[in-house]
Amino acid sequence: MRDGTVVYVLEMSVDPDALLRLLMDQRPHADSVVSLLERQGLIIARTVDHARLVGQPLAPELMAHLAGSDEQTGMGDTREGTEVVHVFTRSTLTGWTVSLGVSQAVIAASRTRSLTILSGGAAVVLLLSLGAALVLGKRISTPLSALANSADAMASGERIEMGVSALTEVENLRAALVTAGEAVRSAAAEREGRLVAETRREEAQAANRAKDEFLAMLSHELRTPMNAVFGWARMLHAGQVPEEQKGRALDAIVRNANAQVQLIDDLLDVSRIISGKMRLDVRAVDLKAVVDAALDSVRPAAAGKRIRLEATLDPRAGPLMGDPDRLQQVVWNLLTNAVKFTPKDGRVQVRLLRVNSHIEIVVSDTGQGISPGVLPVIFDRFRQGASGGTQREGGLGLGLGLVRYLVEAHGGTVEAQSAGEGRGATFIVKLPVSLGTVDDQVHPTARGVMPVRVYAAAILNGLRVLVVDDEMDALDLAMAILTASRAEVTTCQSAAEALRICREWRPDVLISDIEMPGENGLSLIRKIRAMDPSEGGKVPAVALTAYGRVEDRLRTLSAGFNMHLPKPVDPAELTTVVASLAGREVASPP
Repeated sequence: MRDGTVVYVLEMSVDPDALLRLLMDQRPHADSVVSLLERQGLIIARTVDHARLVGQPLAPELMAHLAGSDEQTGMGDTREGTEVVHVFTRSTLTGWTVSLGVSQAVIAASRTRSLTILSGGAAVVLLLSLGAALVLGKRISTPLSALANSADAMASGERIEMGVSALTEVENLRAALVTAGEAVRSAAAEREGRLVAETRREEAQAANRAKDEFLAMLSHELRTPMNAVFGWARMLHAGQVPEEQKGRALDAIVRNANAQVQLIDDLLDVSRIISGKMRLDVRAVDLKAVVDAALDSVRPAAAGKRIRLEATLDPRAGPLMGDPDRLQQVVWNLLTNAVKFTPKDGRVQVRLLRVNSHIEIVVSDTGQGISPGVLPVIFDRFRQGASGGTQREGGLGLGLGLVRYLVEAHGGTVEAQSAGEGRGATFIVKLPVSLGTVDDQVHPTARGVMPVRVYAAAILNGLRVLVVDDEMDALDLAMAILTASRAEVTTCQSAAEALRICREWRPDVLISDIEMPGENGLSLIRKIRAMDPSEGGKVPAVALTAYGRVEDRLRTLSAGFNMHLPKPVDPAELTTVVASLAGREVASPP
């Protein structure tokens, strides 16, 4: 336009196919129809039947929708007769309209699918909600259950062990319970401590009472035989015993001295058992000889009470492997017990018999019997009243405890039977026929254990023996024993003097005490062993000491002594040991 006059006209032509390609680039649904309309509502481009319908209007129902507004939704039929949902929008700039018709069947299917998806989603959400509720519930219920259990544990005084909870209220409750639990435990521990202290105090008091009672019994048992020894010895020393009674006095002295030795040996045996140092000297044992020796030992006591001893010894009860001294100790203890608790004119019977795969030693008596309350504890150490339940017969209650230990050490068993008080008692020892599985072990002492000991006669003609002891009575006794066997004896009371005599006199055998003032026997033997053989450094030596434990024996032997003898010593035993160390032949007893 120039000066109000049209001078030029610019005209643009658009190919409908180009517009169709534009519509197709939008990738319409196969069951839909997209149409592009000009201002008058004529079709410019159509995704379905484009070539035939370009320049034609929409179907009447759809055209009616266009007259209403610039943008609307409705339902109607296309020119092909398809029921569609019709949606259109008109550009206010160009006046062109975009019409979209979507098959109602497709819409219905999509709606159904959407509802299905929505329902499934709702179900999934419901399940997830239930799961979340369970998890949350567990997070709440688990610590609450733990708290409930912890409350029960707290009531029992146990320590409360709980993890920290994420829930503030539960965590606060947990902390409160832990604090309360610690308070309960502290109070319980304090109460238990008081109870333990009270129990220990009572146990200590009971132990002190038991110790006092044991020491009182021990004093009684040691003083009783010592009374006879001391009294008869003083009367003999003063010449107050008539000639016809001297034999009786000497028998009483020997008998009571043997009783004291046996008591001390029993105490040492108990100590060895408790410390686990009891050993067996295992070899072939003739049980008949063992029983005969035990019977010989108790005959004097039985004769004094007019008790009849009866023995039935089965010759088929042949030899077995064991420690003869310890087995004799078993039989002797049982026989001594039977004689002790059997009244005058009673009977004690011992039977040795073979029963299948074991040997039985049965000792029975017509004595006081055993009460039912005592039977279960009859073999306990320091248990008195084994027969009749009284202590009037004396003793420390060690014998039967030693019997059980020694029998079990041989792989056997021992049992006690009694019909009751006043009806006698029977003890049955059962030993397996074969004891070859018992290890050969060395007995810890140099002597047997029975109160009656028989040693070979030792002749010490011209043998020089040096005896060292700080006690003059001990020197006098050793001098009397050795000179009676015609030995040449020199005595001294100190280690220094003994060392000088060894160099000058050159004894054949040295006998020394251990515990002496100044320098003891262990120091003496070490110095002697350090000397040249030409000065007496190889002299055979015997430790004669009141120390009789296993460790005492090992200590003396390791220091250099050849033999360890505990006091009191039997005269025949001492002379036999001296003769053996000096290489002298020992004559057999008649």
